[in-house]
Amino acid sequence: MSDRTASSQRLPTFALTLAWLAWLGGCGVIEIVLHDPLAGDDDTTDSAGDDDSTADDDTSGDDDSTADDDDSTGDDDTTGVADADGDGWDADQDCDDSDPALNLDDSDGDGYTTCSGDCDDTDPQISPGATDLCDGEDEDCDGVVDGDCLSCDWEVPVERPTIQGAIDSVVWDEVVCVAPGTYVENLDTLGKVVTVVGTAGPTQTTVDGGAAGPVLAVQSGETSGTTVQGFTLTNGAHDMGGGIAVIGSAPTLRNLRVTGNVASESGGGIYLHTAFPAVERLIIQGNQALETGGAVYEYASGAQMVQVDFLENQAPIRGGALHASDSASFYTGTVFARNSTSGHGGPIAAPTGAPPLRGHAWIADNDAGGDGGGLHAIGALPGLTSVLITDNRTLGGGDGGGIFLGSSSNPTLDHVTVVGNSASGNGGGIAMVDSHGSFSQVSVTHNDAGVDGGGVYGIGSTPVLSYGNVWGNQPTDFAGIVDPTGTGGNLSADPGHPEISLAESLNWDLHLDPGSDLVDAGGPSDTDPDGGTGDIGALGGAEAEGFDLDRDGYPVWWQPGAYDPATYPADGLDCDDTDPGRFPGQGC
Repeated sequence: MSDRTASSQRLPTFALTLAWLAWLGGCGVIEIVLHDPLAGDDDTTDSAGDDDSTADDDTSGDDDSTADDDDSTGDDDTTGVADADGDGWDADQDCDDSDPALNLDDSDGDGYTTCSGDCDDTDPQISPGATDLCDGEDEDCDGVVDGDCLSCDWEVPVERPTIQGAIDSVVWDEVVCVAPGTYVENLDTLGKVVTVVGTAGPTQTTVDGGAAGPVLAVQSGETSGTTVQGFTLTNGAHDMGGGIAVIGSAPTLRNLRVTGNVASESGGGIYLHTAFPAVERLIIQGNQALETGGAVYEYASGAQMVQVDFLENQAPIRGGALHASDSASFYTGTVFARNSTSGHGGPIAAPTGAPPLRGHAWIADNDAGGDGGGLHAIGALPGLTSVLITDNRTLGGGDGGGIFLGSSSNPTLDHVTVVGNSASGNGGGIAMVDSHGSFSQVSVTHNDAGVDGGGVYGIGSTPVLSYGNVWGNQPTDFAGIVDPTGTGGNLSADPGHPEISLAESLNWDLHLDPGSDLVDAGGPSDTDPDGGTGDIGALGGAEAEGFDLDRDGYPVWWQPGAYDPATYPADGLDCDDTDPGRFPGQGC
Protein backbone atom coordinates (compact mmCIF):
# COMPACT_ATOMS: atom_id res chain seq x y z
CA MET A 1 0.00 0.00 0.00
CA SER A 2 1.18 3.47 -0.70
CA ASP A 3 1.19 4.46 2.97
CA ARG A 4 3.39 1.54 3.98
CA THR A 5 6.97 1.85 2.86
CA ALA A 6 7.60 -1.82 3.51
CA SER A 7 5.09 -2.87 0.89
CA SER A 8 7.31 -1.59 -1.89
CA GLN A 9 10.19 -3.75 -0.75
CA ARG A 10 10.51 -7.36 -1.82
CA LEU A 11 11.84 -9.97 0.53
CA PRO A 12 14.91 -12.00 -0.45
CA THR A 13 14.28 -15.13 -2.42
CA PHE A 14 14.95 -17.67 0.27
CA ALA A 15 11.34 -18.42 1.00
CA LEU A 16 9.70 -19.96 3.97
CA THR A 17 8.39 -23.38 3.21
CA LEU A 18 4.83 -23.91 4.10
CA ALA A 19 5.65 -25.45 7.44
CA TRP A 20 6.96 -22.14 8.57
CA LEU A 21 4.48 -19.89 6.77
CA ALA A 22 3.22 -17.35 9.27
CA TRP A 23 -0.50 -17.08 9.45
CA LEU A 24 -3.32 -16.01 11.64
CA GLY A 25 -1.80 -16.93 14.97
CA GLY A 26 -1.22 -13.66 16.86
CA CYS A 27 2.54 -14.04 17.05
CA GLY A 28 3.43 -10.84 15.32
CA VAL A 29 2.46 -8.31 17.96
CA ILE A 30 4.78 -5.39 18.52
CA GLU A 31 4.58 -3.63 21.87
CA ILE A 32 5.79 -0.04 21.94
CA VAL A 33 6.60 1.36 25.37
CA LEU A 34 7.26 5.08 25.71
CA HIS A 35 9.87 5.67 28.42
CA ASP A 36 9.94 8.74 30.63
CA PRO A 37 13.40 10.30 30.15
CA LEU A 38 13.25 11.57 33.73
CA ALA A 39 12.49 8.15 35.22
CA GLY A 40 15.99 6.74 35.14
CA ASP A 41 16.22 5.32 31.63
CA ASP A 42 19.60 3.66 31.14
CA ASP A 43 21.04 5.27 34.28
CA THR A 44 22.65 3.71 37.31
CA THR A 45 21.20 5.87 40.05
CA ASP A 46 17.46 5.47 40.10
CA SER A 47 16.59 2.11 41.60
CA ALA A 48 12.92 2.67 40.90
CA GLY A 49 13.38 3.82 37.33
CA ASP A 50 13.21 2.23 33.94
CA ASP A 51 16.26 0.42 32.57
CA ASP A 52 18.35 1.38 35.58
CA SER A 53 20.69 -0.60 37.76
CA THR A 54 18.12 -3.31 38.46
CA ALA A 55 16.57 -3.66 35.03
CA ASP A 56 17.65 -3.50 31.40
CA ASP A 57 20.46 -1.84 29.48
CA ASP A 58 22.42 -0.49 32.44
CA THR A 59 25.90 -1.18 33.70
CA SER A 60 24.85 -4.15 35.76
CA GLY A 61 21.67 -5.25 34.06
CA ASP A 62 21.56 -5.98 30.36
CA ASP A 63 23.41 -9.09 29.26
CA ASP A 64 24.31 -9.93 32.83
CA SER A 65 23.17 -12.81 34.99
CA THR A 66 20.61 -10.98 37.11
CA ALA A 67 18.55 -8.87 34.74
CA ASP A 68 15.45 -9.75 32.83
CA ASP A 69 16.29 -9.25 29.18
CA ASP A 70 18.88 -10.95 27.00
CA ASP A 71 20.96 -11.99 29.94
CA SER A 72 22.84 -15.19 30.51
CA THR A 73 19.98 -16.99 32.22
CA GLY A 74 16.83 -15.61 30.74
CA ASP A 75 15.16 -13.78 27.92
CA ASP A 76 12.35 -11.30 28.32
CA ASP A 77 11.18 -12.88 31.56
CA THR A 78 10.93 -11.47 35.05
CA THR A 79 12.70 -14.21 36.94
CA GLY A 80 15.88 -14.75 34.95
CA VAL A 81 14.79 -18.30 34.09
CA ALA A 82 13.68 -18.52 30.47
CA ASP A 83 15.08 -21.97 29.71
CA ALA A 84 13.22 -23.92 32.35
CA ASP A 85 13.88 -27.35 30.86
CA GLY A 86 17.58 -26.66 30.19
CA ASP A 87 17.56 -27.68 26.54
CA GLY A 88 19.29 -24.51 25.35
CA TRP A 89 16.17 -22.87 23.96
CA ASP A 90 14.53 -19.92 25.70
CA ALA A 91 10.83 -20.12 26.55
CA ASP A 92 9.87 -17.61 23.87
CA GLN A 93 11.34 -19.95 21.22
CA ASP A 94 10.86 -23.43 22.67
CA CYS A 95 7.57 -25.13 21.82
CA ASP A 96 7.58 -26.79 25.25
CA ASP A 97 9.83 -25.35 27.93
CA SER A 98 8.91 -28.12 30.36
CA ASP A 99 10.30 -30.98 28.25
CA PRO A 100 13.97 -30.93 27.14
CA ALA A 101 13.18 -33.55 24.49
CA LEU A 102 11.03 -31.01 22.62
CA ASN A 103 13.11 -28.21 21.11
CA LEU A 104 14.29 -26.64 17.86
CA ASP A 105 17.44 -28.74 17.44
CA ASP A 106 17.75 -30.64 14.16
CA SER A 107 20.63 -32.89 15.11
CA ASP A 108 20.21 -35.32 12.20
CA GLY A 109 19.76 -32.59 9.57
CA ASP A 110 16.56 -33.99 8.11
CA GLY A 111 14.74 -30.67 8.18
CA TYR A 112 12.53 -31.60 11.14
CA THR A 113 12.96 -30.78 14.81
CA THR A 114 11.41 -32.53 17.75
CA CYS A 115 9.13 -29.51 17.98
CA SER A 116 7.93 -30.18 14.44
CA GLY A 117 7.35 -33.85 15.10
CA ASP A 118 10.68 -35.65 14.58
CA CYS A 119 10.45 -38.76 16.74
CA ASP A 120 14.13 -39.67 16.33
CA ASP A 121 16.47 -36.72 15.89
CA THR A 122 19.48 -39.01 15.55
CA ASP A 123 18.33 -40.71 12.33
CA PRO A 124 17.71 -38.63 9.17
CA GLN A 125 15.64 -41.46 7.69
CA ILE A 126 13.04 -41.07 10.45
CA SER A 127 10.90 -37.91 10.36
CA PRO A 128 7.36 -36.76 9.51
CA GLY A 129 8.54 -36.38 5.90
CA ALA A 130 9.77 -39.96 5.59
CA THR A 131 7.86 -42.93 4.20
CA ASP A 132 6.89 -45.76 6.53
CA LEU A 133 8.49 -49.01 5.39
CA CYS A 134 7.37 -52.46 6.43
CA ASP A 135 10.36 -53.09 8.68
CA GLY A 136 9.13 -52.78 12.24
CA GLU A 137 10.00 -49.07 12.52
CA ASP A 138 7.83 -45.95 12.63
CA GLU A 139 9.70 -43.97 9.97
CA ASP A 140 7.00 -41.34 9.43
CA CYS A 141 6.58 -40.57 13.15
CA ASP A 142 2.81 -41.02 13.14
CA GLY A 143 2.91 -43.20 16.23
CA VAL A 144 1.98 -46.35 14.30
CA VAL A 145 4.61 -48.93 13.43
CA ASP A 146 4.25 -50.10 9.83
CA GLY A 147 0.98 -48.26 9.35
CA ASP A 148 0.21 -47.93 5.61
CA CYS A 149 3.76 -49.09 5.04
CA LEU A 150 5.54 -49.93 1.80
CA SER A 151 7.57 -53.06 1.07
CA CYS A 152 10.51 -52.42 -1.22
CA ASP A 153 10.83 -54.51 -4.38
CA TRP A 154 13.88 -52.61 -5.67
CA GLU A 155 16.40 -50.65 -3.64
CA VAL A 156 18.54 -47.83 -5.00
CA PRO A 157 21.53 -47.78 -4.97
CA VAL A 158 21.90 -51.25 -3.37
CA GLU A 159 20.22 -53.31 -6.11
CA ARG A 160 20.28 -50.76 -8.91
CA PRO A 161 22.71 -47.82 -9.01
CA THR A 162 20.20 -45.46 -10.61
CA ILE A 163 16.52 -44.69 -10.08
CA GLN A 164 15.78 -45.04 -13.79
CA GLY A 165 17.52 -48.39 -13.82
CA ALA A 166 15.20 -49.60 -11.08
CA ILE A 167 12.13 -48.28 -12.93
CA ASP A 168 13.32 -50.12 -16.04
CA SER A 169 13.47 -53.33 -13.97
CA VAL A 170 9.91 -53.00 -12.63
CA VAL A 171 7.49 -55.49 -14.13
CA TRP A 172 4.17 -54.21 -12.73
CA ASP A 173 2.92 -52.66 -9.50
CA GLU A 174 6.26 -52.73 -7.69
CA VAL A 175 7.94 -50.33 -5.27
CA VAL A 176 11.28 -48.64 -5.92
CA CYS A 177 12.86 -47.42 -2.66
CA VAL A 178 15.54 -44.76 -3.01
CA ALA A 179 18.01 -44.15 -0.20
CA PRO A 180 19.08 -40.61 0.76
CA GLY A 181 21.46 -38.89 -1.63
CA THR A 182 21.63 -36.90 -4.86
CA TYR A 183 20.96 -38.66 -8.14
CA VAL A 184 21.81 -36.88 -11.39
CA GLU A 185 19.35 -38.28 -13.89
CA ASN A 186 16.11 -37.71 -15.75
CA LEU A 187 13.25 -40.04 -14.88
CA ASP A 188 10.44 -41.50 -17.01
CA THR A 189 7.85 -43.83 -15.49
CA LEU A 190 7.34 -45.51 -18.88
CA GLY A 191 3.62 -46.10 -18.48
CA LYS A 192 4.16 -48.53 -15.60
CA VAL A 193 2.21 -48.95 -12.41
CA VAL A 194 5.07 -48.21 -10.05
CA THR A 195 5.70 -46.43 -6.76
CA VAL A 196 8.98 -44.52 -6.66
CA VAL A 197 9.72 -43.23 -3.18
CA GLY A 198 12.55 -41.34 -1.53
CA THR A 199 12.32 -43.15 1.75
CA ALA A 200 13.81 -40.37 3.90
CA GLY A 201 11.76 -37.62 2.26
CA PRO A 202 12.56 -34.62 0.08
CA THR A 203 15.03 -32.96 2.43
CA GLN A 204 17.33 -35.97 2.13
CA THR A 205 16.75 -37.24 -1.40
CA THR A 206 17.34 -35.14 -4.53
CA VAL A 207 17.01 -35.86 -8.22
CA ASP A 208 19.09 -33.39 -10.23
CA GLY A 209 18.04 -33.18 -13.87
CA GLY A 210 21.39 -31.79 -14.96
CA ALA A 211 19.58 -29.26 -17.21
CA ALA A 212 19.13 -32.13 -19.67
CA GLY A 213 15.31 -32.26 -19.77
CA PRO A 214 12.43 -32.65 -17.33
CA VAL A 215 13.52 -34.18 -14.06
CA LEU A 216 10.41 -36.38 -14.20
CA ALA A 217 8.30 -37.30 -17.24
CA VAL A 218 4.92 -39.03 -16.90
CA GLN A 219 3.56 -39.18 -20.43
CA SER A 220 2.50 -42.71 -21.33
CA GLY A 221 -1.06 -42.93 -20.02
CA GLU A 222 -0.14 -43.56 -16.39
CA THR A 223 -3.00 -43.72 -13.88
CA SER A 224 -3.20 -42.94 -10.16
CA GLY A 225 -1.39 -46.20 -9.40
CA THR A 226 1.81 -44.56 -10.64
CA THR A 227 3.12 -42.68 -7.61
CA VAL A 228 6.21 -40.54 -7.06
CA GLN A 229 6.88 -39.22 -3.57
CA GLY A 230 9.57 -38.04 -1.20
CA PHE A 231 11.99 -36.20 -3.52
CA THR A 232 13.39 -32.79 -4.29
CA LEU A 233 13.30 -32.39 -8.07
CA THR A 234 15.70 -29.70 -9.27
CA ASN A 235 17.83 -28.37 -12.14
CA GLY A 236 15.51 -29.57 -14.87
CA ALA A 237 15.32 -27.70 -18.17
CA HIS A 238 12.89 -28.15 -21.04
CA ASP A 239 10.69 -26.12 -23.31
CA MET A 240 7.52 -27.22 -21.46
CA GLY A 241 7.92 -28.52 -17.92
CA GLY A 242 11.40 -28.10 -16.53
CA GLY A 243 10.71 -30.01 -13.32
CA ILE A 244 7.81 -32.35 -14.15
CA ALA A 245 6.00 -32.97 -17.44
CA VAL A 246 2.67 -34.80 -17.22
CA ILE A 247 0.99 -35.42 -20.57
CA GLY A 248 -2.12 -37.54 -21.10
CA SER A 249 -1.68 -39.15 -17.69
CA ALA A 250 -3.06 -39.08 -14.15
CA PRO A 251 -0.28 -39.98 -11.68
CA THR A 252 -0.12 -39.40 -7.95
CA LEU A 253 2.52 -36.86 -6.92
CA ARG A 254 3.03 -36.56 -3.19
CA ASN A 255 5.43 -34.88 -0.74
CA LEU A 256 7.73 -33.34 -3.35
CA ARG A 257 9.79 -30.17 -3.57
CA VAL A 258 10.01 -28.85 -7.10
CA THR A 259 12.61 -26.11 -7.08
CA GLY A 260 15.14 -24.39 -9.34
CA ASN A 261 13.81 -25.63 -12.70
CA VAL A 262 13.49 -23.70 -15.97
CA ALA A 263 11.21 -23.90 -19.00
CA SER A 264 12.16 -22.02 -22.15
CA GLU A 265 8.42 -21.62 -22.85
CA SER A 266 5.88 -22.58 -20.17
CA GLY A 267 5.67 -24.50 -16.92
CA GLY A 268 8.98 -23.94 -15.20
CA GLY A 269 8.10 -26.29 -12.38
CA ILE A 270 5.30 -28.47 -13.78
CA TYR A 271 3.67 -28.78 -17.20
CA LEU A 272 0.21 -30.38 -17.42
CA HIS A 273 -1.40 -31.17 -20.79
CA THR A 274 -4.60 -33.25 -20.81
CA ALA A 275 -3.43 -34.36 -17.41
CA PHE A 276 -5.39 -35.27 -14.30
CA PRO A 277 -2.86 -35.80 -11.51
CA ALA A 278 -3.59 -36.09 -7.80
CA VAL A 279 -1.11 -33.74 -6.15
CA GLU A 280 -0.63 -33.46 -2.41
CA ARG A 281 1.86 -31.64 -0.17
CA LEU A 282 4.12 -30.05 -2.78
CA ILE A 283 6.38 -27.05 -2.45
CA ILE A 284 6.93 -25.48 -5.87
CA GLN A 285 9.55 -22.82 -5.32
CA GLY A 286 12.01 -20.70 -7.27
CA ASN A 287 11.15 -22.00 -10.74
CA GLN A 288 11.14 -19.93 -13.92
CA ALA A 289 9.40 -20.03 -17.27
CA LEU A 290 10.56 -17.70 -19.99
CA GLU A 291 6.98 -17.17 -21.18
CA THR A 292 4.05 -18.25 -18.95
CA GLY A 293 3.45 -20.26 -15.79
CA GLY A 294 6.61 -19.98 -13.74
CA ALA A 295 5.53 -22.79 -11.39
CA VAL A 296 2.73 -24.60 -13.26
CA TYR A 297 1.26 -24.40 -16.74
CA GLU A 298 -1.87 -26.41 -17.33
CA TYR A 299 -3.94 -26.83 -20.46
CA ALA A 300 -7.12 -28.93 -20.84
CA SER A 301 -6.36 -30.54 -17.51
CA GLY A 302 -8.07 -31.34 -14.23
CA ALA A 303 -5.53 -31.46 -11.46
CA GLN A 304 -6.53 -32.12 -7.86
CA MET A 305 -4.03 -30.08 -5.84
CA VAL A 306 -4.17 -30.19 -2.06
CA GLN A 307 -1.77 -28.38 0.28
CA VAL A 308 0.55 -26.98 -2.37
CA ASP A 309 2.80 -23.93 -1.90
CA PHE A 310 3.72 -21.73 -4.86
CA LEU A 311 6.66 -19.62 -3.70
CA GLU A 312 8.95 -17.16 -5.54
CA ASN A 313 8.33 -18.38 -9.08
CA GLN A 314 8.66 -16.12 -12.14
CA ALA A 315 7.36 -15.81 -15.68
CA PRO A 316 7.64 -12.63 -17.76
CA ILE A 317 4.49 -12.77 -19.90
CA ARG A 318 1.67 -14.09 -17.71
CA GLY A 319 1.15 -16.12 -14.56
CA GLY A 320 4.21 -15.79 -12.36
CA ALA A 321 3.21 -19.00 -10.58
CA LEU A 322 0.24 -20.54 -12.41
CA HIS A 323 -1.17 -20.30 -15.93
CA ALA A 324 -4.39 -22.31 -16.25
CA SER A 325 -6.11 -22.47 -19.63
CA ASP A 326 -9.27 -24.44 -20.51
CA SER A 327 -8.89 -26.43 -17.33
CA ALA A 328 -11.19 -27.39 -14.49
CA SER A 329 -8.88 -28.16 -11.62
CA PHE A 330 -9.45 -28.17 -7.88
CA TYR A 331 -6.88 -26.43 -5.71
CA THR A 332 -7.43 -26.24 -1.95
CA GLY A 333 -5.19 -25.44 1.00
CA THR A 334 -2.80 -23.57 -1.28
CA VAL A 335 -0.46 -20.62 -0.75
CA PHE A 336 0.72 -18.30 -3.53
CA ALA A 337 3.43 -16.02 -2.15
CA ARG A 338 6.15 -13.77 -3.57
CA ASN A 339 5.65 -14.77 -7.20
CA SER A 340 6.09 -12.24 -10.00
CA THR A 341 5.54 -11.47 -13.65
CA SER A 342 6.30 -8.52 -15.91
CA GLY A 343 2.91 -9.11 -17.51
CA HIS A 344 -0.50 -10.06 -16.10
CA GLY A 345 -1.31 -12.19 -13.06
CA GLY A 346 1.42 -11.95 -10.43
CA PRO A 347 0.82 -15.50 -9.28
CA ILE A 348 -2.25 -16.64 -11.27
CA ALA A 349 -3.44 -16.08 -14.82
CA ALA A 350 -6.54 -17.73 -16.27
CA PRO A 351 -7.14 -16.65 -19.86
CA THR A 352 -9.97 -19.17 -20.40
CA GLY A 353 -11.76 -21.73 -18.29
CA ALA A 354 -12.07 -21.62 -14.53
CA PRO A 355 -9.17 -20.56 -12.31
CA PRO A 356 -8.53 -23.53 -10.07
CA LEU A 357 -8.92 -21.91 -6.66
CA ARG A 358 -11.72 -23.43 -4.65
CA GLY A 359 -10.99 -22.87 -0.98
CA HIS A 360 -8.66 -22.14 1.91
CA ALA A 361 -6.10 -20.36 -0.24
CA TRP A 362 -3.89 -17.40 0.58
CA ILE A 363 -2.62 -15.18 -2.24
CA ALA A 364 -0.04 -12.85 -0.71
CA ASP A 365 2.82 -10.50 -1.58
CA ASN A 366 2.88 -11.06 -5.34
CA ASP A 367 3.77 -8.55 -8.11
CA ALA A 368 2.49 -8.00 -11.64
CA GLY A 369 3.90 -5.54 -14.12
CA GLY A 370 0.51 -5.47 -15.84
CA ASP A 371 -2.97 -6.19 -14.50
CA GLY A 372 -3.96 -8.54 -11.69
CA GLY A 373 -1.48 -8.46 -8.85
CA GLY A 374 -3.11 -11.49 -7.23
CA LEU A 375 -5.34 -12.99 -9.94
CA HIS A 376 -5.89 -12.19 -13.61
CA ALA A 377 -8.85 -13.76 -15.41
CA ILE A 378 -10.03 -13.15 -18.96
CA GLY A 379 -13.16 -14.92 -20.16
CA ALA A 380 -12.98 -17.23 -17.19
CA LEU A 381 -15.48 -18.07 -14.47
CA PRO A 382 -13.53 -18.09 -11.22
CA GLY A 383 -15.09 -19.57 -8.11
CA LEU A 384 -13.35 -18.54 -4.89
CA THR A 385 -14.48 -19.61 -1.42
CA SER A 386 -12.61 -18.93 1.82
CA VAL A 387 -9.71 -17.14 0.14
CA LEU A 388 -7.39 -14.44 1.51
CA ILE A 389 -5.90 -11.95 -0.97
CA THR A 390 -3.37 -9.65 0.71
CA ASP A 391 -0.70 -7.12 -0.22
CA ASN A 392 -0.44 -7.91 -3.93
CA ARG A 393 0.63 -5.18 -6.35
CA THR A 394 0.36 -4.02 -9.93
CA LEU A 395 3.12 -1.87 -11.31
CA GLY A 396 3.48 0.26 -14.40
CA GLY A 397 -0.14 1.43 -14.48
CA GLY A 398 -1.76 -1.99 -14.08
CA ASP A 399 -5.32 -2.39 -12.77
CA GLY A 400 -6.61 -4.78 -10.11
CA GLY A 401 -4.09 -4.95 -7.29
CA GLY A 402 -5.85 -7.95 -5.79
CA ILE A 403 -8.05 -9.26 -8.64
CA PHE A 404 -8.52 -8.30 -12.28
CA LEU A 405 -11.58 -9.67 -14.11
CA GLY A 406 -12.03 -8.93 -17.79
CA SER A 407 -14.05 -9.89 -20.88
CA SER A 408 -16.99 -11.81 -19.45
CA SER A 409 -15.19 -13.21 -16.45
CA ASN A 410 -18.24 -13.64 -14.24
CA PRO A 411 -16.98 -14.83 -10.88
CA THR A 412 -18.63 -16.32 -7.84
CA LEU A 413 -16.82 -15.05 -4.76
CA ASP A 414 -17.97 -16.24 -1.35
CA HIS A 415 -16.29 -15.37 1.94
CA VAL A 416 -13.23 -13.72 0.41
CA THR A 417 -11.04 -11.18 2.22
CA VAL A 418 -9.22 -8.63 0.03
CA VAL A 419 -6.91 -6.51 2.21
CA GLY A 420 -3.94 -4.24 1.67
CA ASN A 421 -3.49 -4.62 -2.09
CA SER A 422 -2.41 -1.77 -4.35
CA ALA A 423 -2.78 -0.94 -8.03
CA SER A 424 -0.73 1.69 -9.79
CA GLY A 425 -3.77 2.10 -12.06
CA ASN A 426 -7.40 1.49 -11.06
CA GLY A 427 -8.98 -0.94 -8.63
CA GLY A 428 -6.68 -1.40 -5.68
CA GLY A 429 -8.70 -4.36 -4.46
CA ILE A 430 -10.73 -5.51 -7.47
CA ALA A 431 -10.92 -4.23 -11.05
CA MET A 432 -13.65 -5.43 -13.44
CA VAL A 433 -13.98 -4.77 -17.17
CA ASP A 434 -17.10 -6.08 -18.94
CA SER A 435 -17.61 -8.61 -16.18
CA HIS A 436 -20.44 -9.31 -13.78
CA GLY A 437 -20.84 -12.22 -11.36
CA SER A 438 -21.79 -12.52 -7.72
CA PHE A 439 -19.93 -11.41 -4.57
CA SER A 440 -21.30 -12.54 -1.21
CA GLN A 441 -19.79 -12.13 2.26
CA VAL A 442 -16.73 -10.47 0.67
CA SER A 443 -14.68 -7.90 2.58
CA VAL A 444 -12.58 -5.35 0.65
CA THR A 445 -10.61 -3.00 2.91
CA HIS A 446 -7.36 -1.03 3.17
CA ASN A 447 -6.57 -1.24 -0.56
CA ASP A 448 -5.39 1.68 -2.64
CA ALA A 449 -5.28 2.69 -6.29
CA GLY A 450 -3.03 5.16 -8.03
CA VAL A 451 -5.90 6.43 -10.16
CA ASP A 452 -9.42 5.51 -8.99
CA GLY A 453 -11.48 2.90 -7.20
CA GLY A 454 -9.29 1.90 -4.31
CA GLY A 455 -11.76 -0.81 -3.32
CA VAL A 456 -13.75 -1.89 -6.39
CA TYR A 457 -13.44 -0.42 -9.90
CA GLY A 458 -15.60 -1.31 -12.86
CA ILE A 459 -16.19 -0.52 -16.51
CA GLY A 460 -19.26 -2.07 -18.13
CA SER A 461 -19.66 -4.30 -15.12
CA THR A 462 -22.65 -4.92 -12.87
CA PRO A 463 -21.71 -7.45 -10.20
CA VAL A 464 -24.31 -8.50 -7.64
CA LEU A 465 -22.92 -7.55 -4.23
CA SER A 466 -24.64 -8.89 -1.12
CA TYR A 467 -23.78 -9.01 2.58
CA GLY A 468 -20.36 -7.62 1.83
CA ASN A 469 -18.13 -4.92 3.21
CA VAL A 470 -16.09 -2.26 1.39
CA TRP A 471 -14.32 0.21 3.68
CA GLY A 472 -11.20 2.29 4.11
CA ASN A 473 -9.89 2.11 0.54
CA GLN A 474 -8.11 4.99 -1.18
CA PRO A 475 -8.88 7.22 -3.00
CA THR A 476 -12.48 5.89 -3.06
CA ASP A 477 -14.22 2.68 -2.12
CA PHE A 478 -16.04 2.42 -5.47
CA ALA A 479 -15.55 3.82 -8.95
CA GLY A 480 -17.63 2.97 -12.02
CA ILE A 481 -19.93 0.78 -9.91
CA VAL A 482 -22.86 1.95 -7.83
CA ASP A 483 -22.05 1.93 -4.13
CA PRO A 484 -24.38 -0.72 -2.64
CA THR A 485 -23.76 0.18 1.02
CA GLY A 486 -26.98 0.05 2.99
CA THR A 487 -28.73 -2.27 0.55
CA GLY A 488 -28.67 -6.04 0.21
CA GLY A 489 -26.99 -6.41 3.60
CA ASN A 490 -23.89 -4.52 2.46
CA LEU A 491 -21.80 -2.62 5.02
CA SER A 492 -18.97 -0.14 5.14
CA ALA A 493 -17.16 -0.85 8.42
CA ASP A 494 -13.74 -1.46 9.91
CA PRO A 495 -13.07 -5.21 10.32
CA GLY A 496 -10.64 -4.43 13.12
CA HIS A 497 -7.94 -6.82 11.94
CA PRO A 498 -5.35 -6.96 14.76
CA GLU A 499 -2.28 -6.78 12.51
CA ILE A 500 -1.99 -5.62 8.89
CA SER A 501 1.21 -3.57 8.98
CA LEU A 502 4.05 -6.10 8.88
CA ALA A 503 6.16 -6.16 5.73
CA GLU A 504 5.10 -9.66 4.76
CA SER A 505 1.35 -10.12 4.80
CA LEU A 506 1.58 -13.84 5.55
CA ASN A 507 2.37 -12.60 9.06
CA TRP A 508 -0.83 -10.55 9.31
CA ASP A 509 -3.53 -11.45 11.80
CA LEU A 510 -6.79 -11.21 9.87
CA HIS A 511 -9.25 -12.26 12.53
CA LEU A 512 -12.14 -9.89 13.06
CA ASP A 513 -12.39 -7.71 16.11
CA PRO A 514 -15.18 -9.10 18.31
CA GLY A 515 -16.89 -5.71 18.20
CA SER A 516 -16.71 -5.34 14.42
CA ASP A 517 -19.94 -4.90 12.48
CA LEU A 518 -18.80 -7.76 10.22
CA VAL A 519 -19.42 -10.31 12.97
CA ASP A 520 -22.67 -12.23 12.38
CA ALA A 521 -23.42 -10.01 9.38
CA GLY A 522 -23.63 -12.67 6.67
CA GLY A 523 -26.72 -13.61 4.73
CA PRO A 524 -29.76 -15.22 6.36
CA SER A 525 -28.77 -18.71 5.17
CA ASP A 526 -25.08 -18.24 5.92
CA THR A 527 -23.71 -19.97 9.02
CA ASP A 528 -20.37 -20.23 10.79
CA PRO A 529 -18.99 -23.61 11.95
CA ASP A 530 -20.75 -23.19 15.32
CA GLY A 531 -24.12 -22.84 13.61
CA GLY A 532 -24.47 -19.12 14.26
CA THR A 533 -24.89 -16.46 11.59
CA GLY A 534 -21.83 -16.25 9.38
CA ASP A 535 -19.21 -13.53 9.64
CA ILE A 536 -18.21 -11.54 6.56
CA GLY A 537 -14.82 -12.45 5.09
CA ALA A 538 -12.65 -15.54 4.67
CA LEU A 539 -12.89 -16.48 8.35
CA GLY A 540 -16.65 -16.71 8.22
CA GLY A 541 -19.16 -19.16 6.82
CA ALA A 542 -19.34 -22.92 6.93
CA GLU A 543 -15.84 -23.33 5.47
CA ALA A 544 -14.12 -20.96 7.92
CA GLU A 545 -12.71 -23.79 10.01
CA GLY A 546 -10.36 -25.19 7.42
CA PHE A 547 -7.16 -23.16 7.23
CA ASP A 548 -4.28 -25.45 8.22
CA LEU A 549 -1.33 -23.87 6.51
CA ASP A 550 1.37 -25.45 8.68
CA ARG A 551 -0.05 -28.90 7.86
CA ASP A 552 -0.06 -30.11 11.46
CA GLY A 553 -3.60 -31.42 11.27
CA TYR A 554 -5.05 -28.68 13.47
CA PRO A 555 -6.98 -25.82 11.81
CA VAL A 556 -6.38 -22.32 13.08
CA TRP A 557 -9.17 -20.76 15.10
CA TRP A 558 -11.71 -18.83 13.05
CA GLN A 559 -13.61 -17.01 15.82
CA PRO A 560 -13.23 -13.22 16.15
CA GLY A 561 -10.74 -12.01 18.70
CA ALA A 562 -7.69 -13.57 20.30
CA TYR A 563 -7.04 -17.25 20.88
CA ASP A 564 -8.91 -18.60 23.89
CA PRO A 565 -6.54 -21.02 25.69
CA ALA A 566 -9.35 -22.22 27.94
CA THR A 567 -11.73 -23.58 25.30
CA TYR A 568 -10.09 -23.66 21.85
CA PRO A 569 -7.56 -26.47 22.52
CA ALA A 570 -10.41 -28.83 23.40
CA ASP A 571 -11.96 -27.95 20.04
CA GLY A 572 -8.72 -28.90 18.28
CA LEU A 573 -8.07 -25.33 17.12
CA ASP A 574 -4.46 -24.30 16.55
CA CYS A 575 -3.06 -21.24 18.30
CA ASP A 576 -0.28 -20.80 15.72
CA ASP A 577 -0.70 -21.86 12.10
CA THR A 578 2.90 -20.83 11.54
CA ASP A 579 4.52 -23.67 13.42
CA PRO A 580 3.67 -27.38 13.01
CA GLY A 581 5.32 -27.94 16.38
CA ARG A 582 2.68 -25.88 18.19
CA PHE A 583 -0.80 -27.31 18.42
CA PRO A 584 -3.30 -28.24 21.12
CA GLY A 585 -1.50 -30.40 23.63
CA GLN A 586 1.90 -29.08 22.62
CA GLY A 587 2.58 -25.37 22.83
CA CYS A 588 -1.10 -24.30 22.81
